Amino acid sequence: MAAKQSPQARSVCRIVQLMDFSPSICLLRRVSVLAFITGVVLAGCTSPLSSPTPATQTSEGPATTSALVSSPEAIGQGGRVRMVLLLPLSAQDDSVRRTATAMLDAAQMALFEANLSTLVLKTADTRGTPDGARYAAEEAVRAGADIILGPLLSGVTGVVADVARPHGIPVMAFSSDKEIAGNGVYLMGFPPEQDVDRIIRFAVSENLYNFAAFVPEDRYGMRVAQVFEEEVVRVGGSVAALQTYPRVDIDELLEAVRWFSYYDVRQKRLEEERSRLEEQRLRLEEISQLEAYQPVQENSRPEAYRLEVGGQEYEQGQNLFASATTLEEIDKTLEELEDRETLGQPPYQALLLPEGREEIHAIAPLFPYFDVDPREVQFMGTGLWDSDNSLLKVPPLKGGWYPAPPQGPREDFERRYTGIFGYAPPRSAILAYDALQMVAALYRMRPRKETFGAPRFSAADITHEEGFSGIGGDFKFYPDGLINRALAVYEIRPDGVHMIAEPEFSEAQAFLARPPVSARPQADFQGLR
Repeated sequence: MAAKQSPQARSVCRIVQLMDFSPSICLLRRVSVLAFITGVVLAGCTSPLSSPTPATQTSEGPATTSALVSSPEAIGQGGRVRMVLLLPLSAQDDSVRRTATAMLDAAQMALFEANLSTLVLKTADTRGTPDGARYAAEEAVRAGADIILGPLLSGVTGVVADVARPHGIPVMAFSSDKEIAGNGVYLMGFPPEQDVDRIIRFAVSENLYNFAAFVPEDRYGMRVAQVFEEEVVRVGGSVAALQTYPRVDIDELLEAVRWFSYYDVRQKRLEEERSRLEEQRLRLEEISQLEAYQPVQENSRPEAYRLEVGGQEYEQGQNLFASATTLEEIDKTLEELEDRETLGQPPYQALLLPEGREEIHAIAPLFPYFDVDPREVQFMGTGLWDSDNSLLKVPPLKGGWYPAPPQGPREDFERRYTGIFGYAPPRSAILAYDALQMVAALYRMRPRKETFGAPRFSAADITHEEGFSGIGGDFKFYPDGLINRALAVYEIRPDGVHMIAEPEFSEAQAFLARPPVSARPQADFQGLR
């Protein structure tokens, strides 16, 4: 006969039933069962928000699941806060599904660490499609959501916002697409504009004023290109070069790097310098056995004392190369130039490479290949360089700079996360964790005597000037829905990455709100070549 379950154990079992995910998604992994059950019992789990039957996927819409730590009362009915997390848990793209799973795990982790029995979390699968997102948002409304966390994909955020906006439900989108911000939609993502602003301002503080950017031909690249030009001018620098490149055609990429690095120009300069030195050496050899000569003038000495060198007649009386380079110095210089392919560096001091992962591994080595010396030109990146330890193995990036939130809180988060779930979280997991912790912080800000009634979460609450502090650093929101993050600057060294500048909020708000350019930026090397 089976042992009788306690009420707490029955509640935990109900939650397990509702977590109708595949083994790769289920929160209750073997490594974390004890911690999960302990957290539920301590939080006073009573009953789930949705039906007690396991969630299933139907032709009418995606499945929804619940992981609750409180009773089902909504805000204004006992002070409970209902959050609905929208993620593409069944998206067709495997990498998107993995990201969604990691973000779900991070949100669950934040829920228990918040230690507030007043917080209720419900998850809904958007499937990564507009129809799936619409159905999930409608489910959130029917469930009495006070705030929506998500969605992940910017392409479906507008659909979610259209459903949530008439009901006054704010949407904390896990995106940095500024076109969808505003009117109740707040962006939790890491805007590339702020990355560029931070790294350019730091470079100028290090007395670098001539900049270049080599950006991909995609939407992210266009955003980087636009803010790069404006920010460099704003801080008093100059744009020496700006060029886009295709990711798909290796031949076009090679040609773009070759041209962007001024390889042919600098190669021609090397050939000209070699010719000049060799000519000078020949002239020196022609007179090396003579004591002294000077140009022939009228009424000069007899013809026997005259010498013609390079079409010019000289006569004894003055050392022609008294101040010229010696043969030994010329030979030494020619020997140094023997193994070189070019002479000099491109006309920029700092080079921005806004790529990450496999792309930066492939592109960064092409610049030294075309004789751009990372010791002479400062390589810089955006937040795409963040959380990629493999960059330590890319020689051209040693000494490179990039902006990122402070690493301390994130490293601690990653240790806790890995210990619970058995795998390291992607960078995007931070967004889900911080979004939920932000809701907890907003709840704690309210006096206990107040109920969390209408308005549930006002714009004034979300955009209060003190902002928030999370795993992704300090951040605050503007009324237009854009986020401002305090970013530090890191340098890649052989023993790891090191912070070389403290976190600062961006100064790029003036052009953050501008629409992105659609035209391809053209590099202008006229007058430089």
